[in-house]
Amino acid sequence: MAPASGTSGKGGRWAKLRCAAGTALAIVVAFGLAVLIVWFIVRPAPLEFAVDDARVRGVNITDGRLNATFEVSIWADNRNNKVSVYYDAMEVRVVYDDQAVAFAEVAPFFHPHHNATEIRVTAAAVAAPLGESARRELRRDIAGGKIVVEVAVRARIRYRIATFKSHHYTLRAYCTPVDLYLSPSTPSSTTNCDVEF
Repeated sequence: MAPASGTSGKGGRWAKLRCAAGTALAIVVAFGLAVLIVWFIVRPAPLEFAVDDARVRGVNITDGRLNATFEVSIWADNRNNKVSVYYDAMEVRVVYDDQAVAFAEVAPFFHPHHNATEIRVTAAAVAAPLGESARRELRRDIAGGKIVVEVAVRARIRYRIATFKSHHYTLRAYCTPVDLYLSPSTPSSTTNCDVEF
């Protein structure tokens, strides 16, 4: 006796659909477990940045434009035991009154795991235009012997775990307030940075 038409085809399609859904679910669960296991083994810690020392020389405002040299020492702390970082590009900006007044690029470098690295930057403001309110405020700060700025870091990084290298991420660090004393005998204090990815 021949089977009823249409019944075996419909049941076969449902079986294939259930099998595909079960396979997809198994792949998602296996991937999630693999990520969780790697996370427990690596236990990633956030990267930390701080401005340890900052100085300014040759501050001069002429025709509403700023000329100055900013010397900044930034500490990058990688507290991870198994994760190293490639800094493929890094730029450092000195910001005054929401205006970037000086800029410097840092050569690419490798940051080993469980290591603190000092990054020394000299950023020059060469005829950097200042808005009217920034000019007034900066003249007041110069008269008071202290300029307060923000140091902003932007970097393209890759993580390395053993031989695996991740794709690129953009790291941003905002260090504020950074006190710059015009007297070279007055030391600056450490400013911790907010780090974002």
